[in-house]
Formats: sequence, C-alpha cells, structure tokens
Amino acid sequence: MRGIAQDRGGKWLPVIGCIGLGLLLTACGGDSSNRKEGTPPSVGGGTPPVQATLQGTAAIGQAIANATITASCQDGSGFTLTPVTTDSNGKWSGKVENDQLPCLLELGGGTPAIELTSMAFTAGTTNISPLTQLALVMAKTDAELDWKPTVANWPSEAEVNSAATELVNALKEKGYAPDSLQGNPFDTEFDADGTGWDALLDAIRELVEDPAGAIDGYDALAQLLAEGNLNTLPDHEEQNNPELPANLDVLTGYAGTYTVIGSGTGDPGYCGSCGIANRDHSRGTVTITAQGDIDFDDGINLAATDIVAIYDRKNIDFDRRIAVNFGESDSDERVRLYLNSDLDVVEIIHDDGQGTTTRALIQEETVSPEVQASIDSADFGANANPTQAEFLALMTATWPVAIYETPESNPQWYGEGSLTISGSTADWMMELKGADGSIISSLQSSGALTGALTPFSEEDYGFGPIYMPGQLFINQGTGITEFLNTFAEWDSGLIEGSAGGNGEVKFRNSMEAYGSGVPDIFVDLAGTWSGSAQVSCNGPFGPFSTVTNTMVITAGGHFTLDGEAQLCGGTFPQELEWGGNNDFLIPGVEESDGAFLMHIDAQDFVNVSAGKIQVRFNEDMTVKSLSAWVSGELFELRDAVKQ
Repeated sequence: MRGIAQDRGGKWLPVIGCIGLGLLLTACGGDSSNRKEGTPPSVGGGTPPVQATLQGTAAIGQAIANATITASCQDGSGFTLTPVTTDSNGKWSGKVENDQLPCLLELGGGTPAIELTSMAFTAGTTNISPLTQLALVMAKTDAELDWKPTVANWPSEAEVNSAATELVNALKEKGYAPDSLQGNPFDTEFDADGTGWDALLDAIRELVEDPAGAIDGYDALAQLLAEGNLNTLPDHEEQNNPELPANLDVLTGYAGTYTVIGSGTGDPGYCGSCGIANRDHSRGTVTITAQGDIDFDDGINLAATDIVAIYDRKNIDFDRRIAVNFGESDSDERVRLYLNSDLDVVEIIHDDGQGTTTRALIQEETVSPEVQASIDSADFGANANPTQAEFLALMTATWPVAIYETPESNPQWYGEGSLTISGSTADWMMELKGADGSIISSLQSSGALTGALTPFSEEDYGFGPIYMPGQLFINQGTGITEFLNTFAEWDSGLIEGSAGGNGEVKFRNSMEAYGSGVPDIFVDLAGTWSGSAQVSCNGPFGPFSTVTNTMVITAGGHFTLDGEAQLCGGTFPQELEWGGNNDFLIPGVEESDGAFLMHIDAQDFVNVSAGKIQVRFNEDMTVKSLSAWVSGELFELRDAVKQ
C-alpha cells in the first residue's frame, strides 16, 4: 500500500461547490431528504419502507479516511441517516430505501483528498475507488461523468459490469494485477492493506503519479479510457519504480541508536494511520545500523537482506515517513519511521504482520503550542429593520473575521483576517484580507456582473420574530479575486461569507475557538464521561436495549469513544482529537444546541456543522450533551456524567 503523493493536477473530478451563487446560509447537502440530520424516517401508521444497507471500502491503494459519502437514488432521495463517513480503514456503511436503487455514491472531503464516484445496484457491498470511477467513465464513454444529474442517462447494471470486466481484464493483461484476482471492483469485499484489489489500486496510483510516465494523473487516465484507448496503457513492468530495495540509503541515512521515551498513541499531527499499539516496547532503544539492519527490540532483529521494499515518503505533508517492508505487502512485517517537518525521527513503529503493533515514541513534536484563537460577534445596534443606506452605514467598518478555510496554495491566509466595507449605495466596496495582511479580494460594486446590497430585517408572523440576514454580494467573475459574498445577522451579530465562486475561502466571526490551538475548555472537560444510549442491532425499528457508552477526553483535546452506535455499526474504540483546521467552538445555532457548540472534524464548512463529535455547552460552559457519529450512526451519551 502506497503513501500519499502530491496531486499534480489537483483533486480528481472536482464537484462544483454549493455556495457559489447561492445563499451561504443554505447548506448544499448531498441527500435530498428533508429530514433533520440523524432522525430516522417517520413510519406514521403505515408500513415503513424497506431499507437496504450499503457498505464497502473507499481506497486508492490507501484507505480514504474521514471522507463524506452522499447517495443520490432514483427519486432523488439519499441516505436515511446522515452524515455517512469513512473510518480510518476506509470502511463505511449507510442505508437507503430499497425500492429507490440504483443509487450514485459520491465521496469527497477525506484523506487523502480525492473525489470519487461509484454506483450501487443492490444492497450489500459497494466499494468506492478509482476503479469504480474508471468503470463508470467507460460505461458511458464520458470522462467527466456529465450524465450524473439525469437519472435517465445513468448506465445500466449490465453496462457497468461489462465496463468493469473489460477494465480489469485489460489491467491483468498489462501486468497490473495477477490473473488470480477474483471478483468485481464494485461489490467484492477487500481491505486497504496493500493486497488483492488494494494492490491493484496501488499499481494504478503508481501509473498516474509516475513523473516520468505518459499518463499525468487520474484525469488523463479517465480521458484515455473515455476515448476507447484502453489498449494503449503501458505495461506495468515498464513503469519506473524509484522505491526498489536498492535505495537502501533512504534508510541508512537515519542510522543510529534512538532512545524510546514511551508508546505512541492516537493519530498525532505527523501521522494519520499509525494504528493502535497492542505491545509495549521493552528494551528502550531502537538501533538502525549503517548496513540497514534494524534492531527494534528484544527479540525483534530485522536484517537488511530481508528487506523487500523501501518507500520514501519524506516529501509529503501528511504521514511523512520511511516505510521498510519485509514482505510483499503492507499487511506483512514492516517498520515505519515517522518524521516531523524537520525530517527528524519522531516515532518508529513495528508491525509483525500477525496483528501485533509496537509504537516506539522517540520524541515529542518540537512545535510551540498554539494560542487559542477566537473572534467575537459584531454589534449592529438597535435597528433591526434598516433601509439600504442605513444598512450600508452599519456595515461600514473593518470587521475582524476568522479566515477558516483557504486553498492549499495559500495557507498564510488562515487565521484572523479582516473584512472592510465602505462606500455609498451607488458604489460600495468590500475588501477581504488574510491573517498575513495580504489582500485576498478587493471589489467595487460598480461594474459587477451581479450583486446585492440587501439589509437584514425582522419579520413577525404572529408566533415571534423571524430575523432575516442581510447580504452584501459582488460578482465580477468566479475567481477568488472576483467574487465576494457576505451575510450579516442582526440578532446574533454573525458575519460570514466566502471569496471565490466555489467558496475557496471562507470567513466568519463568532468563533469561540478554531485552528490548531487546543481551547482552554479542555482542562475542564478532561476526564471519563459515561452515559446511556438506546441501540438496536436489528435495525431502526427495534427491539432496543440500553447500553452504557463512554467518552474519554484529555486536556490536550484527545477523544476516545467506546461502546455501541445506534444500530451497532462501526468499530470501537474510536479516537479523534482537536488539532486540525476542521475543529470549531461556536455559539449554538439552535436553542437545542445550548449556548455553545463544539464540532470535532466538522464535515460542513459552509455552516460550520456536522462534527463527528459534538459537545454542547450551557451558558456557564458546563456540558449540556455529548454525541458523535460513527460510520454514519449516532453515538450518544444521555445524561452524561464525568466520573
């Protein structure tokens, strides 16, 4: 199984973001169901629809972790419970209404970053991988899959199976897979462990990422297949592989004796797939000789002559490592040296190929602790129904905002930036600056293709006031420097918006905490929390039983979940932590959210929501509720108490 390589052509087959010309406050979704997230379908007094369970593996020769999967079925419906996400092994599970199959499955937002499509015709296993995408390309000879929005244009099951068979047979003939490989890329179960179907995905990934190769990325491969040029694929034996065992110097460059300071835990910043240690390191040192021998621990001595392959992954930002394989695949015995940004060894891991993992921690990450970042809400005064001119006057200022999503090419923008608004109703301007002070976008309303200057307002329909947000919108194109959209809420003081027609840059105020700095509230949260949950292992209609779930939280922002999800799906324990740019503490949006709401691994950046873990707080920052989503199922702790 290969590590993550930098995409030369960006994400494969990107989908258009949902906040371009639409309202930022309206979530894009992916399933057409109007049910509230996490709520099972109403059964009323009639016969409930029969549900089909779909599950599978999402991989590219490496598990695609923490991705969101959406379903689009014949009638426009989708998963009955959302979100549906992949775990660290690329595994996922979700339910659709059986009579609405087939369904398109679209994956995005995971690690590694890629967007893929698959298709489910029956309940059971449906995998999502470049193979499923390529088979769909071949089924309709369309590299862009432009047929997806129109159900009548979808390929039939026979067309998809025929394309998949043709593709796999050609890959076998070219040496990318052995003749012994059995099954179908869509419905044959497999693990992302470097063997079988995952080994074939590895080989395809090598093909499209080979800098000396003729096929530059998955897009180019899809185009080649759409044009009917399957027979022009190069033979696998002809591919240059710079990671043969002959590159022993990659390993011997780290020769020396390393002192072990403890056992590694969780998925720290340098590693997203370290695994769970189930054996302690006993001796306290690891030695790598100048000849490439590895004396890992008492009784674990690995000779350089037994090395099958060395994989150099020092040039990637995530899972930066050197992998030394002593078998034909990643599921065999191997040693991994994980490195920090200075390319110093942080942790050395030994997998014996029989299920035993030893994580030898060499040093703590030498990074300065981040300061907790926060941005207050705005005060728009007492006028909830201003005229257009009064609204512009209220908004005329330089507002601090959190730039909380940026393109990979501009990480320097992330952090506290500013939004400046000024001018007159005849000609007004908006300017967004990044955390580094540079101008992200600066636009005048005059000459815009489209625009809006709409005041916020208060309406009363007899059951209490309804507050409508104001909007400031300038569209001079689709680029980041040509498109600015801002919304302002009078009652909450929220300012939020985006730059770029696909929402490439997102910003808002009303952030109690965001970014990599662990919030101070974790000091009070730290401990073991337990609470009850009603679960049914036989489906959403019962019978139900009561179980006790636990959530262990550390002062450093680490979560360990154990127990049962709503329908007994997923694997436990689950581990997540605050530390990336997808963790937020914001004011509660709904009354049921409490005064404040924490999202760990938020899946929706448009509205900052759908965290895999959600912690709700009262006004005094005591815990109101704890919950999580595991493999698309609710994991809850009712009446949670800290032990």
